[in-house]
Amino acid sequence: MSVTTTTSARLAQPSGTDSIEADFLAAIGGRRASSYGRADRVRGLVRKTVGYKNDALGLTARDQAKLAEPRETFPRQDRDGLLREFEQWFREVLRDELLVAMSSQSVRGGDHWTAEYIRRAYLKAWQQATGRLQQQGVSTETRQPEAIVQLPVARSHLRKLYMRTYENLDSVTDDMATTIRQELASGLEAGENPRQMASRLTDEIDSITNTRLRTLARTEVIHSHTEATLDRYERAGADTVRHGEWSDADDSRVCPICSTLDGDEYSISEFRTGTFTFEPSGDEPDHLAGEYRLSPPAHPNCRCTILPVIG
Repeated sequence: MSVTTTTSARLAQPSGTDSIEADFLAAIGGRRASSYGRADRVRGLVRKTVGYKNDALGLTARDQAKLAEPRETFPRQDRDGLLREFEQWFREVLRDELLVAMSSQSVRGGDHWTAEYIRRAYLKAWQQATGRLQQQGVSTETRQPEAIVQLPVARSHLRKLYMRTYENLDSVTDDMATTIRQELASGLEAGENPRQMASRLTDEIDSITNTRLRTLARTEVIHSHTEATLDRYERAGADTVRHGEWSDADDSRVCPICSTLDGDEYSISEFRTGTFTFEPSGDEPDHLAGEYRLSPPAHPNCRCTILPVIG
């Protein structure tokens, strides 16, 4: 049950977080990125280790052994042992280059590399929400970014957002290690040479980077943006912002789920904890059926935001 976008050129976000997402995606990297990022370093290490600089798996020797029968004394590594050793090495690469493992305390303190983008999205949303309130005649204070992040509600929610992003990245890297191990096993079974194996593994890394990692970046930015938006509306007081209005991107790429919600009004508490059930109509994909969050992002790659309803 997922909603994804496949075009590389994304339209402007209602949240105004395009530049933040772009910077987050650049830090991750991948073939769609404009710069060399963390996933590219992982890809490069695998490429050099397996086939384009070193033959760490001994695949050339395996080819020779197949062509010369019998070669009982030809040095050959146990397959299961090879898989274990490679997976251990690859997990270390992911831990050091992509996840950048650190203590929970450090993550919550904003020391992880992903925190920059989560914090920027939070501040962007807070300032946007302040502007929307003022445009509708609400008298409210304007704070500098340094003052916003020191507010108790901002500090508390940012700590949770930092940890959430880190844990989701940890989950993706764990799945990546498992998937690459499976691809290695398939390549060994097929008797691939070093360059074939390198291509197999790096293609899979590219696939995960361009789907799950890039989706994570976009989705976590919107999570932070929504949290700050609701925090700012709540700070204005229940007598001022009684409800929020769901607002989609209003373009041809809006999904049926968000199109259904567009213009609907909910209380701040409903936005924070509520869910809704989507039932596709006759011309909509059946796989979209299910329960979704009642706040952006309702699904991966969601581009929606929340507007204030005053009075």
